[in-house]
Amino acid sequence: MRNFVLIWAILLAVSPAVAEPQKLNDAQIIDLLPNIIAVGASARQTFEADGNTLYGAGRPSLGIWRATDGQYCSQWPPATKWVCFDVLYDKEANTITWVDATGNKEVNRIEPR
Repeated sequence: MRNFVLIWAILLAVSPAVAEPQKLNDAQIIDLLPNIIAVGASARQTFEADGNTLYGAGRPSLGIWRATDGQYCSQWPPATKWVCFDVLYDKEANTITWVDATGNKEVNRIEPR
């Protein structure tokens, strides 16, 4: 039993650490989004530095975006309500995850622009 515990401790010590996705702040969101295309299962979204965003899922939709209080927020006219998400960035997996107010997650693959 003692040998088992020793082997287990050695394995844990040399196992590579798995990086956790990083929650982005306003500045990081503003820096990242205009340089990527977020690609989901059935849609693509681009982000312009001027605050415009284009969401394509069949018929393209033009909206606006901003970073506020550590979240990505978007508005899709004619709606006037802003909807905000936490943004988790996983550089290793090349993904961005949007987390809504209820904790639902949408993972997108990142493509460079």
